[in-house]
Amino acid sequence: MYIVAKANRPVTVVDAKRNTLSDATNVGNGSKGNVCVSAFPYDHPTGGKGVGCGLQAVQITELVEYSAAGMFEEVDGGYEKPAEATEASPF
Repeated sequence: MYIVAKANRPVTVVDAKRNTLSDATNVGNGSKGNVCVSAFPYDHPTGGKGVGCGLQAVQITELVEYSAAGMFEEVDGGYEKPAEATEASPF
């Protein structure tokens, strides 16, 4: 099971005091918040029936600033590619 993320309109994003954020592009990985999701039944013309969901709004409670240069932090003890062997020069 999976959810397809798509939107016909921008999602409302607010801060912890419910102030609307006009630009949420600074919300980075590791940010925490609350979401408002609504559920609705659907009956597709080709025979599919089910329950869909829609993202109504996001509330940022703890902001981690987005940084393209710092998408990930180093992980101690995690996988590290092996060092590449250098060939001896014939000269």
